[in-house]
Amino acid sequence: MEIKQLEHSESTNLTPTHQIVVIAENIHIPENMGMIFRICEAMGVRELIFTGVTQEKTNRKLIRAARSTIKEIPSRWVLSTQEILAELKNQGYELLGLEITNKSQDIRDLDLRKGVKVALVVGAERTGVEEKTLLALDRHTHIPMFGKNLSMNVATALSIALFEIVRQLNA
Repeated sequence: MEIKQLEHSESTNLTPTHQIVVIAENIHIPENMGMIFRICEAMGVRELIFTGVTQEKTNRKLIRAARSTIKEIPSRWVLSTQEILAELKNQGYELLGLEITNKSQDIRDLDLRKGVKVALVVGAERTGVEEKTLLALDRHTHIPMFGKNLSMNVATALSIALFEIVRQLNA
């Protein structure tokens, strides 16, 4: 039996039924921003919002890393994370932060029910999600890790988190 890797035209993607918005706060590295675009597009995120101090949408490295996904997913750049959180809360989103805190729970234990609208906040490469943002969130979640290091690349962490959130919302 021959095994062959499928071309894009030979594969069918799922149609998202979940409602997820990602807020990327103070992401500085353009390649991370581009990867965040690719991850969000792949996982059926409805909108990607960059907040705080960040790179411009026209940054060459960001565009190269994002590939064509920058055209596929609605996105915006907003200075205030707090304003976006208030807007999304008013629209019925549950506000989640991906950060290890004294109140965070293992992402596998979130127990998200089908139909919940989720806004997921990820933070800066070095400092994570700002404290004032953490205070405005409904819940904090973290990815369990087995090594001595307690952090990972923001795009990598977002990939893992979105996979688990999408899995729970579509279970």
